[in-house]
Amino acid sequence: MSIQELMDKIEAAGFEKMRMPDPCYAPQIRVMTANALHTGDGKSRQERDKGNIFQKRMDMLAAVALSFMPDFLGVQELSYTMMPELMARLDSVYAIPKTEMGDIATYNYHGYFHQPNHFPTLYNKHKFEVLESRFHPAGKGGVWGYHWALYRSKDNPSERYIHMNLHFFYNNNEEQLPEIHETHYELVHLRRMYPKVPIFVTGDYNMRRTHKHFNMLFDGLSMESAMMLAEDGQKSELHIDHISTTTDLMTPIFHRKLDLSDFPMFSDHAPQFADFIQNEGGEEK
Repeated sequence: MSIQELMDKIEAAGFEKMRMPDPCYAPQIRVMTANALHTGDGKSRQERDKGNIFQKRMDMLAAVALSFMPDFLGVQELSYTMMPELMARLDSVYAIPKTEMGDIATYNYHGYFHQPNHFPTLYNKHKFEVLESRFHPAGKGGVWGYHWALYRSKDNPSERYIHMNLHFFYNNNEEQLPEIHETHYELVHLRRMYPKVPIFVTGDYNMRRTHKHFNMLFDGLSMESAMMLAEDGQKSELHIDHISTTTDLMTPIFHRKLDLSDFPMFSDHAPQFADFIQNEGGEEK
């Protein structure tokens, strides 16, 4: 099945369940998060031998992105095998920022990806350009950590945004705390450096909104999960994937966890997207 055929199937089978907004609805910024269900290279090869499940998953993720066309897309759990496959399907629209990594070794995998980052931020390269970017893996390895980039609108150079994508360790206990602290300090730094630039934090937080670590992550930063603020947001206590933003600068006006139950090959997570408008007085000077 081609990407276009998958997009048509999503529209036919999924949009009704997803309660899409009115066609006249025009958000300023759309942000999406999606956990792609990591498969190591060995497992990926096995999946190819068992009905091409791995390839179908990348087809599905690309079709979701191209159906909803977010400005910024955060993806988690992408192996080195999955990354070039996904970007081959999306590179007509999306790109991944080149990132600074300090002394950490870099890799070149089929020309698409050169760093051990399993949680990249993607951006619409026709609408934005990258001004700065950083990738920070957690101590547990490259599958955990965060990646952020500062973008400037090509149509309006005074319009800038920061998108951070993260993947935290799956235990909501003391083992997760170093990642929480590292990410919090980075967000504090970004808010001080760019006080009038909206920040979006997508990712598999591996924590519910009510968990104490969520409050620790955004303590003093005026940030909140969009599902808690959008008028129709699905405020599920079970959500561990979030799209958070700086509430003093942006307002989420729509939030949806996508029902992709008709596509079981996609992932063990459901992607989410949120639409935002800028608050009055939030523009940069």
